[in-house]
Amino acid sequence: MVSVGASSRVLPEGKRFAVSLCYDGGSPSHLESVAPCLEALGLQATFYAPSTAILDNPTAWRSLADFGHEIGLAPYHDWVADDGTLEAPSESLVACAEDDLRLLNELFGARKRSLGLPLPLEGSAKLRRERAEALAGLLPAELLGIANGLRTGIEGTNDLRRIDPFGLRTLPALSQTADSLRGVLERDRAKPCWHILTFHGVGCGDPAVDAVEHAAFCLWLAENRTTIEVATVSELCARVARAENGVAAAGDSERARTVRKP
Repeated sequence: MVSVGASSRVLPEGKRFAVSLCYDGGSPSHLESVAPCLEALGLQATFYAPSTAILDNPTAWRSLADFGHEIGLAPYHDWVADDGTLEAPSESLVACAEDDLRLLNELFGARKRSLGLPLPLEGSAKLRRERAEALAGLLPAELLGIANGLRTGIEGTNDLRRIDPFGLRTLPALSQTADSLRGVLERDRAKPCWHILTFHGVGCGDPAVDAVEHAAFCLWLAENRTTIEVATVSELCARVARAENGVAAAGDSERARTVRKP
């Protein structure tokens, strides 16, 4: 866990806080709307797409990986119902993650990846939190050797002064406007926070954020990149690990833009 004061080694000089954009579920809108928007603005994101979605169009997903987007591990997205109930047998949890990792490495090249848990979408905020906590609590310790970080479905922000990369919280961005998303970030602008925003559909599907609002928010992030660090979940998890060893932040992660083709 990063200690107080280590956040200066996670964020490059001049950056006030960090943002990771996550896209869950492998929606076609991620390929058709999200990727062109992000790439036009030079922003990299994390996509937690189940293997079934990736295998439907591996060429398109390879294009995302080649740009430097993280194709993270999402072994349980096909196994968790909207109410947060895990339908996979507990004894197969590690095997599911290992199978997904082998597939992604074969398709996109071997590299560190974070693991994303599905977000419970139904019920009150209290019920969703209980279900997300229960799901995170089911995962065996062996997963720590498979991924370099774990984005849970627990709602909240992450304090870069004291952070556990295997207990990352997220902010669901399911139907917000650009203004409401900016408001969430501006509220904590003076704190060394890491905001992980999770989208599902963009412009289509349910739940979904409006494509125009999503584009406007991403443009705002790009225009404020001198003070906001936008990076993938895996990249920031790697910086957290380096900070624990007293290593300074790496800048704008240029090496992630030159992912080796398999």
